[in-house]
Amino acid sequence: MKPGHLASELKSTWTISGLAALVISIIGELIASPPTLWPEAGDQPVIITFLVTVIVAAFLCSIVAGRNPKRHVTFAWIVPLGLIFTFAYFVGCAQFSCPFMGSRMAIGWTYLPNATDYIAKHPGLSCSFLIGDFIGRTDNIWPRNQIYVTWVSLFAVYIGAVTLLAMTVVRVMQHLRDQDNRFE
Repeated sequence: MKPGHLASELKSTWTISGLAALVISIIGELIASPPTLWPEAGDQPVIITFLVTVIVAAFLCSIVAGRNPKRHVTFAWIVPLGLIFTFAYFVGCAQFSCPFMGSRMAIGWTYLPNATDYIAKHPGLSCSFLIGDFIGRTDNIWPRNQIYVTWVSLFAVYIGAVTLLAMTVVRVMQHLRDQDNRFE
């Protein structure tokens, strides 16, 4: 393989990886963005979530895309793993976040004493109404460390799902490109 061809191949791989990571990150943010924390913790700017996702996805996609032999083997584990991560993200979000004011907020699993008392006085209260009654202060309902663990876990699974989906797109694009090159 000529050095110029290798450089062209690497540039093409990075271009495909970057493009796939960018597109899938935009779609992921529109469809199911990660939950937020309590108001005083500050909202994570969407741009930071987006940039972290794009950087991780582009980096991992380029690593996988750079391996030419046995592409079908990698594709065979990327798709099921991507589906598992996507399913885990949606199930995790449903279990460990609650809708509030147009977004989802990360929650814990053990109520603080004041929240336990409040729930006892108001049985059957949904998670969203509970957060609303506490004015969005999830840290007054669940311990902060549990909320952080939930948020970090959901964010990591979200990045994994988006990255694996981007890797799938990279593999499909490489396969199509290789099919075009075969007819030249």
